[in-house]
Amino acid sequence: MIDVSDPANPQRVGGCETSGSAQGVAVSGHYAHVADGDAGLQVIDVSNPANPRRVGGYDTSGIAYGVAVSGHYAYVADSWTGLQVIDVNDPAHPQRVGGYDTGGGAAGVAVSGDYAYVADGWAGLQVIDVSDPANPRRVGGNSSFDGQAVCVGSDHVFVAAGRDGLIILHPFTPLAGPPLSFGRVQPGPTGVDLVLEGLPGLRVDLERSSDLHHWQSWTNTLLGTGPVELTDPETNPRQFYRAIAR
Repeated sequence: MIDVSDPANPQRVGGCETSGSAQGVAVSGHYAHVADGDAGLQVIDVSNPANPRRVGGYDTSGIAYGVAVSGHYAYVADSWTGLQVIDVNDPAHPQRVGGYDTGGGAAGVAVSGDYAYVADGWAGLQVIDVSDPANPRRVGGNSSFDGQAVCVGSDHVFVAAGRDGLIILHPFTPLAGPPLSFGRVQPGPTGVDLVLEGLPGLRVDLERSSDLHHWQSWTNTLLGTGPVELTDPETNPRQFYRAIAR
């Protein structure tokens, strides 16, 4: 605990040893919620900054690197187990209520409204709908960089992306109307035939990959009132596609 009332001369006023390796912290009310590495989540009463004390904790199944608190839930970036949602309404007895395997290595998390933004290591940024904390679900993401830490401002999402530096993104905005989806992807006589469906008037960039990690731009299209049919002349037996709304 550092007293910064005099910014030119910060002073340590207290501290609390944790059983793991403290990696991240979020404060809500009188409690500091510590992402404590292999010891999971630790809850520290900081009502007396000179004498903080542990009041509870929850040992997550991964390694806790980051934490954000919204309402009475703590959202833990838990490395290979993804996002863990912990009910901290009773600080002495935190309980896991849900989680989502983000697919990468969750290293940081920020929460804004109904969405948790997870810095997911090599999987980039994952956007998780946490409006139902017991059943988080992925609604979007961007895997074009290495996500290490994240924070959300009023108009942008800021991601610390390792060697790529700082990445600035627009916040997730759900689409009104039918979701964007592939109606069909299958071999055809002149290549791979794809059918794309979604909100009329939506501009879509299509990318392809042979390993789900390195993606290259392929084409773009404007959705109409009916399905859009496309053909990729490349016939790589391990070809993956993704559509990104712009």
